[in-house]
Amino acid sequence: LREYKFEEDLTLVTFDEKAPQELLETLNNVLKNLSKDHDVDVRDEPIEQTAQRIFYFIPVLMVKNVYTYEGDLDQLQNSLQQGDREFIYPLLHHMLSRLPDLRKRAYVSKFLTPLDMPEDMFADNEIMPKWTEYQELQQTFKDTHKATDKLKGTSLQPTELKREVTQLEEEKGQLKTKINKLDQKLRKLENFQELYDVTSRLRKEQEEEAKLAERFQEQSMQFKQAEARMYQSQKKLRDVQMSASDGSTGEDILKRLEEDVRMTREHCEHKLPLDIEAKRQRL
Repeated sequence: LREYKFEEDLTLVTFDEKAPQELLETLNNVLKNLSKDHDVDVRDEPIEQTAQRIFYFIPVLMVKNVYTYEGDLDQLQNSLQQGDREFIYPLLHHMLSRLPDLRKRAYVSKFLTPLDMPEDMFADNEIMPKWTEYQELQQTFKDTHKATDKLKGTSLQPTELKREVTQLEEEKGQLKTKINKLDQKLRKLENFQELYDVTSRLRKEQEEEAKLAERFQEQSMQFKQAEARMYQSQKKLRDVQMSASDGSTGEDILKRLEEDVRMTREHCEHKLPLDIEAKRQRL
């Protein structure tokens, strides 16, 4: 805590004497450093909201790599309210010993945490393109984030970069010269044309293999859609059978089906586009 200047005057004695509320404030100050979602005053926040906020953030912290926490939301609330040192101390140690890595993980998780999509939603033909676009945006974010991290890790000055570019240009020229010499040498071989034809066929086969792999991916997606449609049909069949068994009339069954369609359409046309647009804006 002193190293990262959370509490510069802290000693082991004063830390041990902290009351439950003070321990909770210390824990929240560290969480606030990881994510702005925790930038709240726990003195004014109901303990239920504090527990819920921390509970859903625990997977981001990867605490199971350090110690096993199998508690539920109520247990977490009790631990925070009572200042349970057996829970708070290991959690603080885990976060402080990995603070830079966890800060990056908390940032990335905002964009890479998957949307909660019911399986039967994949049966909708309008959903799949949006879902594919959403996954492509996530992959773009991953690639961009990796490239940015790599650039941050380079410490080359402009003069060094210029020198490196010059060296690469020289190597490029040398490589072209070697390729030209090799091309002239190969053309003198008796079976040059045969080798050329074989390599050309190999390239075409590789291109065909790439196309087949892409087609396989498309068919796999179509298979997933078909499975989802089957799942949806089976669910509707079970609902109809249950409705028939409890004495519901045909009109009641139709009303329930219409309500299901309305809720599904509302989710597709309103909630899902908003979620995807929010992800796109953050990217």
